[in-house]
Amino acid sequence: MKNNSILKTLHVITPFKGESTKLLENTIESLMINRSQTSFEHKIIYDISSKDIILRLKNNIEYKKDNKFYRVSFQEVKKKGIYYAINLGLESIPLQSYYVVIGAGDLFKEIKGSLKVSRNKIILLPYKLSSSKNNTYLRNVRNFYSGMPYCHNAIIYINNGIKYNNNYKISSDYDHFLKYVKKYNLNKKNILNCFQEKILVDFESSIGISSKSKFLKYFENMLIIYRDSGYLKLIFYFWHNFRKV
Repeated sequence: MKNNSILKTLHVITPFKGESTKLLENTIESLMINRSQTSFEHKIIYDISSKDIILRLKNNIEYKKDNKFYRVSFQEVKKKGIYYAINLGLESIPLQSYYVVIGAGDLFKEIKGSLKVSRNKIILLPYKLSSSKNNTYLRNVRNFYSGMPYCHNAIIYINNGIKYNNNYKISSDYDHFLKYVKKYNLNKKNILNCFQEKILVDFESSIGISSKSKFLKYFENMLIIYRDSGYLKLIFYFWHNFRKV
């Protein structure tokens, strides 16, 4: 695929486990109003405990309207775990297709023109947190070994067979990212060259799982860095995250 060619289809994976129905409806609505040349194939993977919520949502006539830019499908999962759900979503979409993982409450605020495909195998979307009126993150890519360098729900990947490790409770997105950049030999400059200027994603900042336990996040991050790159990068992680303590 040529550099800067139009991305015709973007697969969107949303794990859902009993969060607010309204948040999920808002996410769907933000994708439905897309009128660019990029269409959205939205896969919602829901926990069995959310079955009644999803049934009510599926019965809503608004989501049955014919829309060539947006299609939604639902899949029930009985096994617990957000990363398990994401992996099921990946198994349902073609290899070499582009995908993004977004949560209930995440909104595509601005869809103008079309997404562009980069030969560097990754696309970054500008984003902001809903709790911050003026804090929009543009080209804010941190060091790869200081923790997740960019909001994981604002990264478009290629489905290349790399799965999320279910052994991690919080940081599997970080493990996935490091494996991905290593596979394609990406560096910070490569990734910044793949920045998409036109789309802003607004995140419901209070529901991220990484904010629930900083101790577990730090522990898993250190384990991932050690397994990926050894002691030297682990020392850098300690210095970067704990130098002000």
